Amino acid sequence: MVLSAINDSKRIEAMLKYDILDSVSEQEYDDIVFLASQICETPISTITFVDDKKQWFKSKVGLPHQESPRPTSFCSLAIESEDTFVNIPNLFEHKEFKEVAVLNGLTSGFYASVILIDPQTNIPIGTLCVIDVLPKVLSENQILGLKKLGRQVSNLLQLRLKNKVLEQDNTALHFQNNELEQFASIVSHDIKSPLNNIISLTGLLEEEYANELTPTGIQYLNYISESSYSLKRFVDAMLEYHKSNNHEFIKKDFINISALATTIFNSLNYKNEYELTIQDDLYMISDSFAIEQILVNLFSNGIKYNKNEKVKLHLHLTENEFNYVLSVGDNGMGISEKDYSTIFSFFKTLNIKDRYDNYGTGIGLATVKNTVDKLGGTITVESEIDKGTVFKIILNK
Repeated sequence: MVLSAINDSKRIEAMLKYDILDSVSEQEYDDIVFLASQICETPISTITFVDDKKQWFKSKVGLPHQESPRPTSFCSLAIESEDTFVNIPNLFEHKEFKEVAVLNGLTSGFYASVILIDPQTNIPIGTLCVIDVLPKVLSENQILGLKKLGRQVSNLLQLRLKNKVLEQDNTALHFQNNELEQFASIVSHDIKSPLNNIISLTGLLEEEYANELTPTGIQYLNYISESSYSLKRFVDAMLEYHKSNNHEFIKKDFINISALATTIFNSLNYKNEYELTIQDDLYMISDSFAIEQILVNLFSNGIKYNKNEKVKLHLHLTENEFNYVLSVGDNGMGISEKDYSTIFSFFKTLNIKDRYDNYGTGIGLATVKNTVDKLGGTITVESEIDKGTVFKIILNK
C-alpha cells in the first residue's frame, strides 16, 4: 500500500525530529544489527530510515553502501504497510517485494523487519530489518528475538529525542544565564558610578551647608546617604557574585591558608577590634581565588552578624586521603535551624540588622555556595542562636 503524499510528508516530519539521518555511527545501534544478523542467521541486517528520495542506514551488516535510492528499498515498502512486523519468507512470491528484488539484482531472497514507530504520532519512522539472498523461514524464537531488538532500537530513539530536548533546554538556559549575568554586570557598573557621585555630593552638602540647612533638611540628607550606602553594598555584592560566577575554578594553587586568612581578616579588622584564632602553617591545594571568595564572605558575615563587644572568629583546616575540611566559625547571632535550607539562596535574607544597623543583601552566602559547588564540594552549617555559627566546607583533593 503506497502512502499518500500528505501522510508520507507527516512520516518524514516525525522522523526528522530525531536528527537521525546522516548522524555519526553509534556503537549501541551497531551492536543491535550485529545481534539481529546473528539471531536470524542472515548475511544482511540494517537499521533504516527513509526520506522522500533515499533510504539511509544508521547501522548495517553485510552492505557496502550507506544509502540507496528509495525505489530500491524493501524498508520503504515495509513502512508503507499497516503492519508493525513484516515477514516475507520468499521475496518472489510477493508482487511488490519481487519488483524491488529485481531492481536490486536478486533472483531470490528473504526479508523481515520490525517497524519503528514514533510514539507521539503513532507514525512509522524506520525499520530494523534482516535480509537474505535465499528464501528463509524464521523460527518463533528468531521472530521474538528480532522484535525485542526492535524495541531496543525504539528505546534508543526515544532516549535520543529526550537528550536532544535536554540539549536544547540547556542551550536556552545557558543563553538566558549569560544574558542575565551580562545584564547584572552592566547594570551594576552603570549604577555604581552615579551612586558614588550621589554619596560624595551628599557628603559635600552636609559638610559645607550644614549651617544653612534646617534639622529636617539634614535628616533628609542622612536618609539619602543611608539609602545610597545600602544600595552601594547591594551593587558591590552583585559584582562579587558575578565575578565568582564567571570564574572557571580550574586552577590548582598551593595555598598558605594561614597567611591568606590572616591577610583577609586584617583587611576587615582595620580598627583592631576583632579576634581570629587560627593555626600556623595550614596549607591546601585548590583555586586560590575561590578560597579567597569563601573566606572573605564568611569572615565578613561572622563580623557583621555579631552583636558581641568582642567579635571572635576561628578557622580550622583538616585533611585526609581524599578531602580537605575547612571550618569557619564565629560567636555571632547564630542562625535558626529552620533557616538552614534557605540561607544559601540568592537574595534570601533573614530580615535581621547587622552590628552596623544594616540589612543584608542575601548575596554573600549565595556566593559562597556557588563557589563551593563549582569546586565540586559541599557546605554545611551548624548554629545556635546567640552562640555562634560554624560553616564546614568539604573539598575533594
